[in-house]
Amino acid sequence: MLSCLNSGLYTASRMLLVLSGNREAPASCLKVNHRGAPVRAVLVSTSSPTAARSC
Repeated sequence: MLSCLNSGLYTASRMLLVLSGNREAPASCLKVNHRGAPVRAVLVSTSSPTAARSC
């Protein structure tokens, strides 16, 4: 079960990152940390589906 949740979080955050790159989501979700992880997109993905619009 944990593996399923982990893959869902990974997929949702990367999808938000790509959408931001295509200008279909807020550009602030493009920011990544020094390891290349889209931290803001991960936080938005875990908080709420409606919060994705206010990234």
